[in-house]
Amino acid sequence: MKRLFLLLFLSLLPLACLQAQQRFLFLFPDFEEGHIHFINRSVADVRLNFDALGQTVYYYDGDVLMELTNLNMVSRLEADGRTFVVHDDLLCEVIEREKGRVLVNWRFKNVNTGSVGALGATTQSKVEALHSRSEHSQEMWKKKNDNTYFFTVGDREYRVKRLKDLYKAFPQHAAALKAFAKENELTMTNTDDAFRMFDYLWSL
Repeated sequence: MKRLFLLLFLSLLPLACLQAQQRFLFLFPDFEEGHIHFINRSVADVRLNFDALGQTVYYYDGDVLMELTNLNMVSRLEADGRTFVVHDDLLCEVIEREKGRVLVNWRFKNVNTGSVGALGATTQSKVEALHSRSEHSQEMWKKKNDNTYFFTVGDREYRVKRLKDLYKAFPQHAAALKAFAKENELTMTNTDDAFRMFDYLWSL
C-alpha cells in the first residue's frame, strides 16, 4: 500500500533519455543513499540526486531511474548527511549558521567560455548544444551558482539572489554591507561568500 501511494507521485523516466539530454547538473557527484519523507509520514529509502539545473530530484527504484514529480507531497529529504525541505515551491537545503538559519535553493547553470579549436586555442564562437564535439572543436562550459537564499531577520523572511538584493532589503545597512563585500571580495555566486554576508548582516 505504501509503495502504491509513492508511485502516485513518482513517475518513471528512462535513464537513456536522461543521458541523451546532457543538460543536467547534479548537486552530488554520485547518487547518494537517502530518504524521502512524505507528508503522510511514509518514507522512501532510495539512492537519489538533485539536478540543480532542471530543479528535479532523481532517484533509483532498484535499477530504474525515477523522477520525483510532486514536491508538494514531500515534507523533507535527506541525503549525504544533509537535509532538504520544500519552501516556496523550491527544494532547499537547510543550513544552520551560528546566528541563524539559511535555506538554499541550489541552482546551477552552464556558462559557455568558448570552444577549443584545432590548435587548442579558446574561441568565443556561439554554440548550440552542451558538450557537443566536432572534428575541429570542443565546447568549453563552466558551472556557475545561481542560488536563491531564504533567511530571517527578526520576524521577517527575506529572499535574495544577489548582493544588490541585500542592499535593497536593508537600506539602513547598505553602506556597511557594500564595504564588507568589497573589502573581502565577496560575491553571492560563491555560496561560502553568501553565508559570510548573512553572518555579517546578523551581527549588525
